[in-house]
Amino acid sequence: MQEAKIGKEKAINTFEYQKFNLEKEIENLVIHLDQIQNDLIYYHESALKKAALLTNTAQIQFEKEEIEYLEFLQSIKAAQEIKLGYSETLYNYNITAIKLEFYIK
Repeated sequence: MQEAKIGKEKAINTFEYQKFNLEKEIENLVIHLDQIQNDLIYYHESALKKAALLTNTAQIQFEKEEIEYLEFLQSIKAAQEIKLGYSETLYNYNITAIKLEFYIK
């Protein structure tokens, strides 16, 4: 009888521990998702527009021979790095959202 009681308490403690860990994981994912969402807002409101402007300006300046080819490439590279950062951020958002959905459902 005592062993059964100890086994039950052990099972309850294990359950509570796992429940606590799961709740913490969900909480951390929500916080992380919120942070990534703020990054996405930055990209949409600022960085992607800057990348487009950088590309357009570089093309116009290069066509007018106001900048050399190397400067043109540096501007295009900078714009592409911004776009890559956006893509990576969007990827991380999607992965985090999928993980969160897995735990919630």
